[in-house]
Amino acid sequence: MEELREKLRAELIKKGLPEELSNYIAISNESEIEGVLNDLVKLQNPPIKNFEDFLKENPEAKREYDRKVSRAIETYKKKSTKPLQEEDNGAAPEWAKTLFEQFKELKTGFETSSKKSIASDLWSKADLPASIKNNDEWFNKLIDLNSEVTIEDQLKQAIELITPLKQEVINASVSGDGFPSPRGDNDEPTDAEIADIVN
Repeated sequence: MEELREKLRAELIKKGLPEELSNYIAISNESEIEGVLNDLVKLQNPPIKNFEDFLKENPEAKREYDRKVSRAIETYKKKSTKPLQEEDNGAAPEWAKTLFEQFKELKTGFETSSKKSIASDLWSKADLPASIKNNDEWFNKLIDLNSEVTIEDQLKQAIELITPLKQEVINASVSGDGFPSPRGDNDEPTDAEIADIVN
């Protein structure tokens, strides 16, 4: 008898049926196993592959599902755009005020660090002298992270401010011997001046 039960259990597993059914089915010989399995398979509903297939095969269920999803979306929109419920005294609940303040602080911190990151990246790529580019004091003086003016525009203004200063420094630079050049920027040395230096 136990041998028949083991064969039935093995056949149940092959057909994808729960093997525990073998404990509830009474058979007296091996030929009954095939008939019992066929009856069990017929009793089973055909398996549904997934929810989408179920909706395709049942148009009424699809209409009902679509209606419920649409209603859920509308409810969500109403609730998410609805202002905070006010307490009896006309003010927002204390927990909401606290939550809102914490959110504002987080948002401000995130925006500031994001702006600082973007500004630092643009500053490092800008056409500025290294002495200014590598100096945090200049960055803090010329770039205001809390300004309404965009970081790009602030950087353009900084370059426009620094470029003439840079040119003045270049123009006021000293000649090779450490003394200011007696000539203007565009004056070429004369042959006599060259001869004096070479001889």
